[in-house]
Amino acid sequence: MWVVFVIIVVLDALGVFGRGWAANAQEKTHDGTMDVKYERIERFRTPSILRIQFGPNAIRNGKVQVWASESLVKPLGNRRVVPQPASSIIGQGGILYTFPVSIRPASVEFEMEPASPGMSHLSLRVLGSETLNLTITVMP
Repeated sequence: MWVVFVIIVVLDALGVFGRGWAANAQEKTHDGTMDVKYERIERFRTPSILRIQFGPNAIRNGKVQVWASESLVKPLGNRRVVPQPASSIIGQGGILYTFPVSIRPASVEFEMEPASPGMSHLSLRVLGSETLNLTITVMP
């Protein structure tokens, strides 16, 4: 019995149940347009931040346009975007955000608070670039 408790405590400390080393993840596109840092294991109703750092190829005409699947809003509970986008257009199964870029490197943060436990699939894409597909598990 004690062995089971010790294993649970060690797994929790590593972040297997959220908020730790094992929960943190980073994905990059092959062409360098996006570098995404996020928590692959999140907790239900616990705030988290998904950060996107944009490469030089992502910036066109002084702006970045990034599309996020609708799972960012519904199951993952996006609460705030920093900086505020100049525009956001709903359609094609997600939201297209447009951000003006005045400094480099350009980045954006999505503050999320998952609305329910389960597994969510999130797709992110800078227009004209490849899509990053992330899987985020929300623990109760």
